[in-house]
Amino acid sequence: MKIKNYKKPDFIGIGASKSGTTWVSEVLRSHPDIYMSPIKELVFFSSNNKFNRGLNWYLSNFSAARQNQVVGEFSVSYLGGGYNSAKRIIDYFPDTKLILILRNPVLRAWSYYRWLKQTMDLKLSFEETINKNDIIVNDSLYYKNLNEYLKFFKKKQIIILKYESLRDSPRNEIRKIYNFLGVNPNFISPYLNSIIGKTINPRFRYIENTRIKIYNFLKRNNLAGVILLFKKLGLSSLIRSINDSNIGIRNISKYEYNYALDHLIDDITLLQNEIDFDISDWLVRRN
Repeated sequence: MKIKNYKKPDFIGIGASKSGTTWVSEVLRSHPDIYMSPIKELVFFSSNNKFNRGLNWYLSNFSAARQNQVVGEFSVSYLGGGYNSAKRIIDYFPDTKLILILRNPVLRAWSYYRWLKQTMDLKLSFEETINKNDIIVNDSLYYKNLNEYLKFFKKKQIIILKYESLRDSPRNEIRKIYNFLGVNPNFISPYLNSIIGKTINPRFRYIENTRIKIYNFLKRNNLAGVILLFKKLGLSSLIRSINDSNIGIRNISKYEYNYALDHLIDDITLLQNEIDFDISDWLVRRN
């Protein structure tokens, strides 16, 4: 198959889920030197169905980029995709840069659990969900999944940031990404201090599920322009904010936190040797 002359991704965000990647994506999208795919979560390298659409389909998502722009996408399923996703990326784009945002893995798993309850009326407890839903634990096994990427990519090709640092010092941390991508580091995004993509507790679950179904329909049918229009008008955010009850949201209990930590502590310990920031706070049990 002849590959069309589209720009290739200079960077790919690989995760982790529930770690602020929606916010990071919108901050990067607002930078004049950066072109992000109109649809977040292309999942090309982690979904066999999407991968079978072929490289032309994937690259067409960057067709509107200007010649002088750095282009990229964010799909959080790539990290959990491990070896298979890493191998597909390196085969097509061996020089691309990778962006990885890591959040306290227990709190990331808790946030994912809350999202499951938000979207599907989940009745299982957090502990039961950990035991029955592999993705909750797998996506928090950062060392295990990152190690698959390090089999193919050089460390200098990967920037790893701590979610908690992004939350506390957004301008400094985003500047690190700008420098990593080689774009103007002094640009200040209008979304720098915004909250984007937070998990809500919907008053009416059917409204939230309908919103998600519409978004997925637009993605499946390549209606990226409509998605961008909705984003610019703020329609999705408005619907979510109106439908957010802020009732029934509780923090993770000490028992739940320690239960999840027991499943993740070995991976966290190994991870510390692969990164250049301190994650010792992730190892502390709650008493």
